[in-house]
Amino acid sequence: MTRKRLADRRERRRQKALFLGIVAALVGYAFFVGDHRPWHLFMLRVERGQTEERIAELKRENRELLFQRQRLSDDDYALETLAREKGMVLPGDMVYRIVPVPEGIREAVADSLAARAARQEAAAADSMRAAANPLAPLSTP
Repeated sequence: MTRKRLADRRERRRQKALFLGIVAALVGYAFFVGDHRPWHLFMLRVERGQTEERIAELKRENRELLFQRQRLSDDDYALETLAREKGMVLPGDMVYRIVPVPEGIREAVADSLAARAARQEAAAADSMRAAANPLAPLSTP
């Protein structure tokens, strides 16, 4: 072989190696740094699955709401029941509001009511005793 042919072969090999190196670098960049890296693609697939589940859930909820809308437009009793559950009242209705009492106040009120009941019993006993015996002394609370 001549020296020129050997030089051409070496030059082609060098060009081929350079070309393959550049291609490998571009593929590596796209694979590990670009938007098509494996982790990014995996996360996109997971996100897509979650989005499809959410879409299915919203479609189910939409069907239920359409059914409820139809039922409420057809049935006045169901509409009134739902309105009352939401706190609405008809004109002329009596509204009772029950407010919970804290624990400490509950015992104090119970003791106060018991003391008041005892005083009323003593007063009633005194008035009966006074009616039976007008000269007997009255008890003091």
